[in-house]
Parts: sequence; C-alpha cells; structure tokens
Amino acid sequence: MEGEESTALLPEFYKQGCFLDRVVNFQNVFDEFKALFACNQSLVLQDYLFGSPATCYTSLFFEAATQQAIHRDITYFWTCPAYMYFGMWTALEEVTLENGPLTVVPGSHRIGDIDRRRIVQDKYSRKSVPRRDRDLAVEYQRLVLERCDDMGLQPKQLPVPKGATIVWHPLLAHGGAAVLDLQKSRLSFVVHTTPKHVPVYQHDVFFQPDKLVAKRAAWSYSDYAGRSIAQTGGLSIGHKMPDYDFLSLV
Repeated sequence: MEGEESTALLPEFYKQGCFLDRVVNFQNVFDEFKALFACNQSLVLQDYLFGSPATCYTSLFFEAATQQAIHRDITYFWTCPAYMYFGMWTALEEVTLENGPLTVVPGSHRIGDIDRRRIVQDKYSRKSVPRRDRDLAVEYQRLVLERCDDMGLQPKQLPVPKGATIVWHPLLAHGGAAVLDLQKSRLSFVVHTTPKHVPVYQHDVFFQPDKLVAKRAAWSYSDYAGRSIAQTGGLSIGHKMPDYDFLSLV
C-alpha cells in the first residue's frame, strides 16, 4: 500500500552515510516510529485477516539494505495459535535496484510442510532444543529453498516508492537483493504484528511442536493512536551494544 502519510521524520541523531546494521524496537522510545506503525493503512487488512486488531509485537529499522539470503521468519516468530503473525515492511525512501530491494519468492507459502521433527532428531535426538539454535534454522531454510527450487519458484525483486508497505504471509520466503550502489541508503521500518495477547516463541517451540506452552502472552501493552504496542524489550542498536544507554539519545 502506498502513501506519503505513512512516513515520518526520523530522530535527529540519524546521520545518512553512516549506516546502522539494525535498530530493534525504535517504537518503544520515539513517537515517530509509533506513528509509523499505528497510522499504517495496511493494518485494516491485517485486522481483517487476523479477525482481531493487529498489534506491534516488535520492530526493526534499517538504514541500508540487508542483502539477506532467502529465508522464512517463522522459526523466530512461532505463535500460539500457529501462523498468527505478519511481517509489515515500510519503505521510508524510494527503493530501487541500486539500493537493494526486498526479494520475495511468490508461492513459497504454499510449498507444504517441512519435517521439523526430523531436523531436530538429526542433532538432538531426545534432548530439549534451546531457544535459539542456528544450525536448526539454517537446515530448515535450506529445505525451504530446496522445495522452492523443486517447484520451479523464482525470486522476484520489489522496487517500491517511498511510503509503500509490503505485508507478507508467515510462510513467505523472502530476503534482500544485492546492493549495486554501496553509497545509497535504503531506509526501512519492519514491524512484526500479532493479535493482542498472542504469545510468540522461537526455535525451542517451533522445532518441538508438541511442547506445552502458555497460550497467552506474558508481556503488557501500551496504546498509541488506538493501537496496542507490546512491551517486549528496550531499544537495541545492532544487537551489539547491550550496555549502552540508548535513552541518552533522546
């Protein structure tokens, strides 16, 4: 969905040309990012598909394209009930082939189930799976890509205008195209949405589908412009500076 009204002023400390890897949960500190979520017109569609108002579970802000390999997010956003999650990606500036557009694999949400139990058995047998295990995630993504190849599905790059929002199915395979001009930024804001009170789990539950888990989220919510925002953690820049007081930037 397009519209300049879905963009907002960025915090004053943003310096174009000095690209951050990623910023987690900007909306917990800056009202500009709360508005980017709460005023996005695509939430009307998400409300309809969820059958309940969409809330902000967590978010990512990028100054440059990720150039990520094709993958599914679902291993890190496994909900109870299952598949109650959307990725919501908003372009904060024009996205072209030069600055690395989002890449999707149309039809990849329909390739059928991947045998998660077999992936676990190959490594853990009867042991418990940790909350995050990169080996399991890598093998899962490999099998997803293998299935896509077998079905003849091809990646598609998505250049979009500033203000456009892309919403993807939990099982859609996607990634980031290569950046052709490394001097160009590609500002984008990604929100992971769920209905209110839906819990979100990671590898320990995704790869152990029979594991008993709570069916109601443990976190609280704040409200902004009639939308709920989960209080799931503080601001983090690049996941690399856990001891830095990011509130000092405000």
